[in-house]
Amino acid sequence: MANGGIRTHPGTPRRKLNLDTMRPNLALIDAATGQQEARAVPPHHQLSVRHLGVASGTVVAGMQYEGLGTDDVPLLLAFDADHGDLRPFEVPLAVQRQMGQYTASVCVDPVTGHAAVTCPRGNLVTFWSVESRRFLHSRRLRDTGGVAVDAATREFVVTSGSGGVYRLDTASFEFRREATRRVADLRWDNHLTAV
Repeated sequence: MANGGIRTHPGTPRRKLNLDTMRPNLALIDAATGQQEARAVPPHHQLSVRHLGVASGTVVAGMQYEGLGTDDVPLLLAFDADHGDLRPFEVPLAVQRQMGQYTASVCVDPVTGHAAVTCPRGNLVTFWSVESRRFLHSRRLRDTGGVAVDAATREFVVTSGSGGVYRLDTASFEFRREATRRVADLRWDNHLTAV
């Protein structure tokens, strides 16, 4: 469970009231009993845990940083029971800056072990190795939001706030141009689920 730690008031839901005292965390909950099995805290109290992807027992957490835009903080963290804490993914500084201190959605392909992470503020979708916790590649896409895996075609499906639907190979990260399209008058948010 991703617990962002940001307190808001119902009358002003976008106004953040506790940026100095945030307490974000990632909690593993037993679905059968409702009991908390584990809990991990990000390395900075203003790293809000936003979205999760899971592969082979590792939880990949996408973060939103509520501090200064120039701070060097990890935006992608991994949690597994063997280590019991959140460990950062390695990212080149230039890519870190492009991500805009914000991740929107995380999805892991269980076959390749690659994660796709959307970064709408940076107009970017990034790709990572879950096993080595390293950055692999990125693609420029305007206002990316949702991401899911199409298991039948081994593609990451990425949506954008401008109505775009893009398909990228989960191994090579190449666009499948024939599957790229825009849906008129539709705008996608940062949640996408394959059904």
